[in-house]
Amino acid sequence: RTASNSSTSSFPGAATLGAARGAAAATTPGSDGQVPDEFSLLQELAKERFDPTKFLGAFRRGPPEWLNTLINDRRGRQLIYDLSATHRNSLLLNYAIQKILKEGHESEVSMVGGSLASYFEVYHRLLATRLQAATTATTTQELQQISAAVAGSCVGSQHTYVHAQQLLTNAASWDGGRAFKRLSQEVEATAVAKHGGAKVYQLQPLFAPVTAGEAELQMIRTVRLLS
Repeated sequence: RTASNSSTSSFPGAATLGAARGAAAATTPGSDGQVPDEFSLLQELAKERFDPTKFLGAFRRGPPEWLNTLINDRRGRQLIYDLSATHRNSLLLNYAIQKILKEGHESEVSMVGGSLASYFEVYHRLLATRLQAATTATTTQELQQISAAVAGSCVGSQHTYVHAQQLLTNAASWDGGRAFKRLSQEVEATAVAKHGGAKVYQLQPLFAPVTAGEAELQMIRTVRLLS
């Protein structure tokens, strides 16, 4: 079996589409009185059968054409987000999300939030976009919304939290960096609420600002010991 065939066998193709059409025709209405359409059935089949290892050779002849079809459809993009939340670090899905971002759906991807944090390039790009938005925020409400979005996407894992805090604490030391200091505090508070102060405060030395004096460094050490 060729790489091209193996890269498509675990994803719904023509045969599966035919099966989905038959199933759609035979499906009885659900509790809401509506019969699932073909795409809804294909989504469920894709979630059941998707195997990232089957797509390792998918790019030997260039990106699969069916992937562009999915990306150009809103429901297709949602399927990619759903699969990405379950299958972390998939080469195919990482490529798909990068292409979705390049197609101009950045706000849509940002709404998905923390479920894509394991795709570091995606996480970093969305974080950078939000930090850029913080520099142009003109109202307290706008900054609060950005702050909540940043905090929500950063506290899922240790590496995403440390990366965000390293960026924020350094940016907060710049002239006019007050907004970043506030974002850093919000991220820390959200992390403490989710993981507990002991785990969070132990990480503080990793992102002490480069301009920190000895007194500030000593305070960080003290907080770490007390936690």
